[in-house]
Amino acid sequence: MKTFLTLSLQFLLTSFLFSQSPLGIPYQAVMRNADGSVMVSNAVELTFMIHDVSATGTVVYQESHALTSNAQGLLSCVVGNGVVSQGNFANINWGGGAKFLHVMMGSTDLGTQQMLSVPYALYSNGVGVRVSETGDTLTIGGNSVIVPGISAANANNNNIPTSGLGAVVLPGNNTCADQFINVVGCNGQTSLTYDGRTYDLVEIGGQCWFADNLATDQYRNGDPIPTGLDNTSWLNTTAGAYAIYNNDPVNDVTYGKLYNWYTTVDTRGLCPTGWHVPTDCEWMYLEGSLGMSVVDQENIDYRGTNQGGALKATTNWNSPNTGATNSSGFTGLSGGYRDFNGPYVNIGYGGYWWSSIEGDSSLAWFRGLYHYSTVVHRSTTNKRVGFRVRCIKETDLSILNGCTDGSACNFLANATQDDGSCLYSNATCDDGDSNTTNDVINSECVCAGTILPPPLYTMGNGVTDIDGNFYPSIIINGQEWMQKNLAVSKYRNGDPIPTGLSDATWSSTTNGAYFIYNNDAVNNTTYGKLYNWYAGNDSRGLCPTGWHVTSDAEWTTLETSLGGSSVAGGKMKSITGWTSPNNGATNVSGFAGLPGGVRGNDGPYGLIGSEGYWWCSNENDSSNAWLRRLYYGNSYVIRFSSIKQSGFSVRCVRD
Repeated sequence: MKTFLTLSLQFLLTSFLFSQSPLGIPYQAVMRNADGSVMVSNAVELTFMIHDVSATGTVVYQESHALTSNAQGLLSCVVGNGVVSQGNFANINWGGGAKFLHVMMGSTDLGTQQMLSVPYALYSNGVGVRVSETGDTLTIGGNSVIVPGISAANANNNNIPTSGLGAVVLPGNNTCADQFINVVGCNGQTSLTYDGRTYDLVEIGGQCWFADNLATDQYRNGDPIPTGLDNTSWLNTTAGAYAIYNNDPVNDVTYGKLYNWYTTVDTRGLCPTGWHVPTDCEWMYLEGSLGMSVVDQENIDYRGTNQGGALKATTNWNSPNTGATNSSGFTGLSGGYRDFNGPYVNIGYGGYWWSSIEGDSSLAWFRGLYHYSTVVHRSTTNKRVGFRVRCIKETDLSILNGCTDGSACNFLANATQDDGSCLYSNATCDDGDSNTTNDVINSECVCAGTILPPPLYTMGNGVTDIDGNFYPSIIINGQEWMQKNLAVSKYRNGDPIPTGLSDATWSSTTNGAYFIYNNDAVNNTTYGKLYNWYAGNDSRGLCPTGWHVTSDAEWTTLETSLGGSSVAGGKMKSITGWTSPNNGATNVSGFAGLPGGVRGNDGPYGLIGSEGYWWCSNENDSSNAWLRRLYYGNSYVIRFSSIKQSGFSVRCVRD
């Protein structure tokens, strides 16, 4: 039988005699056998519960710690820093009545005792003042009252943020508004050694990340992580486990280990002390710091523009490794994964990393990068899948994060560490209003835009293709254009247009053919189909009767009527559906151009969300034909030629 002889909490009270009390209560105990002998180097799990008002009152907080006694049998931890299963330590109302600490070792009840002086030190953490030009807000224990006029002269101290709160560090992101996001720099540290392996560190947007995939084979407390599971065991386990891709030690050295999701949330800790597996919101903050819009952060599946390229390493990926720059220093590698039913998949083609957040009882959130794209994949998958893990540094709650740049309009005078939240007057932004454009941070530190100008077009009668798809039309300077990209699957005479070609056939055919971006029907609905040039110039007719594929001259006429190629692109781009910043987009032409991307002449898809391409009916030479391009980053219409086997969008003009 084991017993605990706990040290008095009053003995530990000196830990709280600071002007700024820590968010935690030190706890120590000596572990002994029934005969009184000290238990050396023994592992236990302690559960702490804080009861309100009485020893049997409501449990307002509960957490657990996986601990190992030292050579003297001593256990040490901080209540408030464990694995939380109920409540929020920072939100405990210490001033709302007596509090009682209840301790369990496994299933053994070690007793409950009233907490005396300690809560009042913690209670002071719930007292705060926010000042403004019109008055102060005094907060005590979660309740606030406005005290008008006391500190009106201290206007520069207003708008004090909650350190790391999603509503502050990810403004506009509703998913993360009430989530704590660790935004703490590396403080000059460039590497860390853990379980015998050294990991590079990288600071991105104020977060400190491992720049290498985790490769530990044990939990933080020294317990081994199970491995060597056969496919059946891997499929059925709900405990932590890892594998090495194809059981090849070279892959372990290059890519680290593949962990199922259960490993990431094991109470024994997968990452080093002071580090943890990132949450879904911490991933969003990383993406946002690389320029991903708030809308894309919260989206599911393939999101953003070039954030994936900024995260991807420039080596150890299969060609073409589209857009890889590793400008973030994240050095994401294409380590593949172990599927939930056992096989190893996709090394060289994709890299996948867990978050610590589950989607439901069987699914959890992850991030993916791919060799053919610059976007970032956010989705849920089976918890039994083996993905890579990156660790992120935890925030020191004694540090006040905020904007420390005195030239920013939201400068926080008493911030001790910059959190990347600085806003600057006249900087571009997105105010979320579809009726405004040229959004910037104004003199009041608010994102606001100017009202869009009136349209330059009138609506036509539209047209229906042979498949029954209806296209609204617009009339600009006497030309009547389809307002949507062509999506027809047959020629005008009813003959089917070939599709489903292999990459090799696609790259060599001189017959008409089409594809849907990533073979996703949603993309067909939104962007239409991607045709090679030969489809648009087939004698059977690609456009409906009375309409034709736009010529190079007709494109030039449109651009000229909109003020020339340097500004016409902004007037032709839809104000929604593009990756931020979608510079200059007003759609006053009614063209409603969308970034449908391309299928390259050698087969891969790319650039959806950031670029739109449209064929002209005119060839440049025997191998190339003219086209037009719109781009999310400027207002230009670009004219150039491309290989006729490429897949681009098509607009038709009335004869």
